[in-house]
Amino acid sequence: MMETKPIRRSRGERRQFWQTHLRAWSKEGGTLKAYAEAHSVCVKSLYRARSRLERELPSRAGARDSRTPTFLPVRVRACTGAPNEGMMVRVRLRNGVTLEIPAGMDGASCESLLEVAGRLP
Repeated sequence: MMETKPIRRSRGERRQFWQTHLRAWSKEGGTLKAYAEAHSVCVKSLYRARSRLERELPSRAGARDSRTPTFLPVRVRACTGAPNEGMMVRVRLRNGVTLEIPAGMDGASCESLLEVAGRLP
């Protein structure tokens, strides 16, 4: 009987494979474990790939091209003055969800809203 050796994929092919699965998981929602089981992917490998890609993200920030959007950290604070009636802040999250938040919304509520919206597919 002839033995078959597993196909060795290039680093770029492996990265693309895991990025595709992680994007699909992000769109589906749910847990990483449930996604891996539903798609016959090794749970441990999927967690490892996510961790590796997250670690690489900051180091690749300097290498981005002009089409890549820049995301900056945001700290939510309570409004110190009286906001204008009807003033809104528009926020577009990386999952594509756009929120229009009243400028007078308290910090804790705004933070909760952003967290929940960030989990949407």
